[in-house]
Amino acid sequence: MLENRRGRAHAALPRRQDGPRVHHRHFPPRRGAAFAMLAVVCSGAAAPAAPNDPAAPALSVALLGVVSQPGDVRSRGAGVGAAVGYRLTDQLGLTADAARVFARAGPFSTFAAGLQAVLDSTPISPYLALSMVKLAPEAITGSGLAARTAAGAEVRLTRALSLGLEARVLTPLSSSSGSPLASGAELVVRMVLFPSILR
Repeated sequence: MLENRRGRAHAALPRRQDGPRVHHRHFPPRRGAAFAMLAVVCSGAAAPAAPNDPAAPALSVALLGVVSQPGDVRSRGAGVGAAVGYRLTDQLGLTADAARVFARAGPFSTFAAGLQAVLDSTPISPYLALSMVKLAPEAITGSGLAARTAAGAEVRLTRALSLGLEARVLTPLSSSSGSPLASGAELVVRMVLFPSILR
């Protein structure tokens, strides 16, 4: 009877030799969600930056708030302006702007045209710009012509609106007085509009 018990397994009990044992590991819900979020973040960081929206208009209009000092302290003031941009490619565009600044020595005007290069096309888009600027009257600004280099960034809020901040350095190229010229500086707040009528 003992040998029969050892030789035959009970029909109601599973046998250990039926197959390999498989272990399933279950993560807690919080840990699984953390792993999922980590995978999403890693995939987003590895993906290349998306180009500009091809449906966006090539022409843009910007309203400017300007704090400027192109010459000595008498030329320091604040004002408003407007700018127009035309996108040639995803990274390169043409720009032109004009501003009216109310300084200590009196109001003056600036007119500029140049190139702008976008470094990245994410929702926050940094860029560099190089322009030639005409300033008048020269008695207040200290120079009638200057080269302007700028660095800034814009944040795309909606398909038709961006907000940006830009820092500029003015290098004087001419002076009627003949005295040494100091570089000027400007800080600009930009509200960029992409008119839907231009799509």
